[in-house]
This record gives sequence, structure tokens and C-alpha cells, in this order.
Amino acid sequence: MSDQPQSVDELARDIAAYLREHPEAADSVDGIAQWWLQRQRYRIAVDRVKEALHRLEEQGQVERTPNATGVAVYRARRTAGTSHSQGEE
Repeated sequence: MSDQPQSVDELARDIAAYLREHPEAADSVDGIAQWWLQRQRYRIAVDRVKEALHRLEEQGQVERTPNATGVAVYRARRTAGTSHSQGEE
């Protein structure tokens, strides 16, 4: 996400999206800016990160592996003969 201020149209879109997901929500201007918009931006960022990781995985730059609880974790793709970096076990 960029550090550029969002346009009024983008803010309105994000607020409307939040209200679609939380139709009973109500808050002050400060609450909306602090909580609703941060949550919407987080969701958008997560979606973009997923897309970027998928692209990198398709390009062979990262690999996905499940951790002990089954959650996917990502790391640089290892090729045959590649060792762990210092400090890893």
C-alpha cells in the first residue's frame, strides 16, 4: 500500500465495504478512521500479499510449506544442494 492519502472516492468505497460486512456497525469519525479503515486496509493488504506470494511461487522464487499446525508458510525456494543459512536449525 502506498503512503499517499486516499481519495474521497476510495475512502467511501472502503467505508461502504466495511458496512456491507458489518451492517450493524456504528462509530464516530475518529472510530471509523482508526478502526474500520485500518481493518479494510489490512484485508486489502492481506489479499495483495496472497496474490504476490502466489505469483512468486509460480515463478519459482518462493515455496510454500505447512507449519506444525498446517498453516502455510513461505520462504525462498531452495534448490538441490542449498543449505540452511547460519542460525537456522
